[in-house]
Amino acid sequence: MTKHRRSLVTLVPHTSSRRGSRFEVAVRVRFLKPGVFDVQNLVTVAHAKLLRKLGDLDSEQLSLVEDALLFWLGFEDDAAVRKKQVISLNSRVLLSR
Repeated sequence: MTKHRRSLVTLVPHTSSRRGSRFEVAVRVRFLKPGVFDVQNLVTVAHAKLLRKLGDLDSEQLSLVEDALLFWLGFEDDAAVRKKQVISLNSRVLLSR
């Protein structure tokens, strides 16, 4: 019997409907409409559901999203997250089916 592993990825969704939460990260990227990454609304999907790569976040942009996620998970305080400035995202942003 062969063990089959599901290939999964967890995503931070991007939305154009900003709600003003401290867990939303506004980052300008040319391949998405203006909006925010919502770290409170993580989604896990199978790799098979991903259609295509839309673009990249640079390291500074990704750091902003990571910091907000760490804050939401209780690993970092609010003051440290708010000190960082919004810039652009080196992680893949993908579109799911």
